[in-house]
Amino acid sequence: MSRNVHPVDWAEQIGGRIRRAREAKRLSRRDLGDLIQAHEKSVGNYERGEHVPWAELPRLSDALNVDLRWLLHGQSFQDPLERMAREVTEIRASVAELLALRSSLDTLVQELLLQETGEAVQRGRTRESASEPRTGESGQTGPG
Repeated sequence: MSRNVHPVDWAEQIGGRIRRAREAKRLSRRDLGDLIQAHEKSVGNYERGEHVPWAELPRLSDALNVDLRWLLHGQSFQDPLERMAREVTEIRASVAELLALRSSLDTLVQELLLQETGEAVQRGRTRESASEPRTGESGQTGPG
């Protein structure tokens, strides 16, 4: 027995899945709009079921990292290998970002060490000059 779904209900269901996927990725409507090249108000319209973004569904699927069939039907038929390939791509991007951050951190640490070394040398020179014996006008060291 088939169940008829009213188009408005279907639009609301698709919109609800878009919203849940967006929130799961911790994206704002503006962030998602930027990813799919749409205005944040349009994203709100999609989520409320006021408009089904037929042309944007593939971009939404990619931006939200969800199966297009899940957006449409609420069920995922994604091939496990496809899902794993997507996850590997995300992991590689994260590793690249971490390596870039580490490189920046290494540079900062080197700069700080050079700065501290320079300051230590300067303090050493200051101590040396302060500990040198003073000569009086007669040329003798010590109190005159």
